[in-house]
Amino acid sequence: MAEAGMPDFDTSLWFGVMAPAGTPAAEKAMHRPDAVETLKKQGFDPLGQGSDAFKRYLLGDITRWPEVARHAGVRS
Repeated sequence: MAEAGMPDFDTSLWFGVMAPAGTPAAEKAMHRPDAVETLKKQGFDPLGQGSDAFKRYLLGDITRWPEVARHAGVRS
């Protein structure tokens, strides 16, 4: 997108795991060497920043993309 003149445009693909409220935090699993190695072999860059950081990121996407669609004139 930078080459198209939009250097700040972020279309990163992400995956997250969601679980019911009260589920014990599993953030430590993302930092296990075997888990990191497996994900990297598959082309992923595991962040494992925790549920609060993921929530903020997800809410950012939820508010950003409808605005992008409106600005582009996309209609359903």
